[in-house]
Amino acid sequence: MSVPAQRRTAAHRRRRQSHNALKHKSLTTCDKCGTKKLPHIACAVCGTYRGRQVLTAASVRQARNAKKTTAARPAKKETERK
Repeated sequence: MSVPAQRRTAAHRRRRQSHNALKHKSLTTCDKCGTKKLPHIACAVCGTYRGRQVLTAASVRQARNAKKTTAARPAKKETERK
């Protein structure tokens, strides 16, 4: 196996990792209901995008309920082998 020619310094590591910081998400307000939402994405509350109804109320409700059930579902426990 080959060995690196020179050790990477801490300064080099910090310069490389300077772009790994988390960025703030910019939120906009929905024109119809006024809730906060991500830009360029349909509103999760009322289902509108750029002033048009793109999602039905049933699909919005179904998507919201699916998120709640997957988040509330406990993790599976592994069975012990004997």
